[in-house]
Amino acid sequence: DQPGIYNAAGPATPASWDQVLLELARQSSTPVQIRWATPEVMRRTGIRLPLVGSELFKGRDSLHFSSTAAQAAGLHYRPLADTAAATLAWWRSQPDERRAKAEGWPAPELEQEALRLLASH
Repeated sequence: DQPGIYNAAGPATPASWDQVLLELARQSSTPVQIRWATPEVMRRTGIRLPLVGSELFKGRDSLHFSSTAAQAAGLHYRPLADTAAATLAWWRSQPDERRAKAEGWPAPELEQEALRLLASH
């Protein structure tokens, strides 16, 4: 046993947001179009996403998850596709009320405003 705090949210090699979202999109039963918000759109709309603070957000080039310390302690990770499938299965198993109250996600109106701003560029 090696006590400590480890980032267990990453694959064996660093994964960008682009890789994570593309894998989730592959797992979707409906077509997905990913639109990368610019820092300007994030500021103008006031959208702040979990794990991606607006001051850090750089779209597909956002910070990577690092699992270096966890790997050094002997922890192992499943492939990203397995994690994506398990995450989507968990989310889909949640009651409608729970999914409707997901914290940290922008209201649909705010998301639409961000998409409108992105389309105007």
